[in-house]
Amino acid sequence: MAAGRLRTRIAYELGIDADPKAIGPRVLILLAEINATMKQPARYWEKIRESGDPKVSRAVDAFNEILYMGRQLRMHVLLAAQSATARALGGPEVREQFATRILARYSMNAWRMLAPEVHPAPKSTKHQGRAQVVIGGSARETQVLLAREWATTGKKAAAGRSARSTPDAGQPEAARVRRAVRRRVRGLPR
Repeated sequence: MAAGRLRTRIAYELGIDADPKAIGPRVLILLAEINATMKQPARYWEKIRESGDPKVSRAVDAFNEILYMGRQLRMHVLLAAQSATARALGGPEVREQFATRILARYSMNAWRMLAPEVHPAPKSTKHQGRAQVVIGGSARETQVLLAREWATTGKKAAAGRSARSTPDAGQPEAARVRRAVRRRVRGLPR
């Protein structure tokens, strides 16, 4: 988060008409499981905070600053959450900084919380890789990349082989992992 503060100072010194590339290269910040992640610095701050210190953790404050000034600072946040509650993020105004929201297998309560501007809410689907992309007050159903093999092994899938064509497609994830481990131990192809 120190990079965010440095970039804020650079942007301020360069002025509003400066070339964005002068601020530095584009940075993508990936935050997963935000509800748990944001609780950690808050709990730590409660333990070490002294009289006269700000009420909000410096890490949380820096995160919010990046969200508010991210595009100008060439810093972008990609956030993944089971439930991106306003409380976990630091308030509804923080959650509003995410212009694009992608919802998959959502409940109606989650839809009302994360995309209230789109009404009526489209029906959620259990189709793998299908999600609603919400931008500017409208939702569009989209097929997103199903990158299971790459995400679990870091290797590209073999040519002509999709997640649906594997013998264990449709099985729960834990069963798939156990089967892949057994195959690897036996020297069989995945």
